[in-house]
Amino acid sequence: MEYKKLSESGIEKPKWVQGDEDQALFNPQFGEIVRIGVVTEKFSYDAFLHNEPIGAVTIPVNKEGKLGFITAFRPTFQPGKEHFPLTDTSVLGRESLELPRGFPIKGERSDQTAKREGSEELGSPIISVRQLGLVTPNTTFHPHQIPVFLCEVDSDFKGDIPGDVNEKILGKIFLTPEEVKNRVVGGEIYCGFTLAALGIWLMRVLGGEFFK
Repeated sequence: MEYKKLSESGIEKPKWVQGDEDQALFNPQFGEIVRIGVVTEKFSYDAFLHNEPIGAVTIPVNKEGKLGFITAFRPTFQPGKEHFPLTDTSVLGRESLELPRGFPIKGERSDQTAKREGSEELGSPIISVRQLGLVTPNTTFHPHQIPVFLCEVDSDFKGDIPGDVNEKILGKIFLTPEEVKNRVVGGEIYCGFTLAALGIWLMRVLGGEFFK
């Protein structure tokens, strides 16, 4: 795969810029990278935190009880190619089967973000949303909690909702719970965000909770 600088690509995206003092980097869309060096009676930290706008993770379910996923190409290591420090970017890039998620637009509530992101990424309207829980991607490096929403998808919708032009989605698919289990066990679903959200959903289902 050929890599080129964003400035050479012609793609317009918000850029990360150098911050001031302990704010190492800042991006108006994706958040900030902040260094914290603190010592208290309870903890001692010297780490970089990725603090980002609170968006939402969407668990789309259609009338047949199937869960909606997207396939995206992520800058993750190819299996068996992991190395530190990162000196060879050619080994980055792998397809990932994930639940829809995203950042809020200005003035948007988390439930509105879940509804919009699910609709845009799957191309079908979301009928209703219900919050199931909260997820922190990595408690060492992420200080925030992201809401997880169960979203009912309109299976009868025959059109197609235009997607986000900045999001390169390779495909979308609805899977039965059994198929989801097989994809997780087979390593096709490895996104921590997606696995955590599915864990919350599973606990709710085992507890007898679903759309009522």
